[in-house]
Amino acid sequence: MVLRGTNQEYGQRGGGIGSALLPAIVASAAQRVFHTMLAGIDAANAASLRPRANFGFERVAELREVGWKFDRWLDLMFLQRMLNA
Repeated sequence: MVLRGTNQEYGQRGGGIGSALLPAIVASAAQRVFHTMLAGIDAANAASLRPRANFGFERVAELREVGWKFDRWLDLMFLQRMLNA
């Protein structure tokens, strides 16, 4: 299993950097014979969820109000992509 993430500076968000890196990250995980990849993303962050869905990640779980950020509770969405299936 691979947990993947790309963290970006506030001013860099929305520029497509994460989406540009995603194919290389998935390819690297597959070459290392990992079976699956997981991504945990703020459930309200459509800009981060959309590219993962477009690249084969499926929503598999949502945890309600498990994170506190920006003075509010956040839900955490887990997405999964099977590799070499």
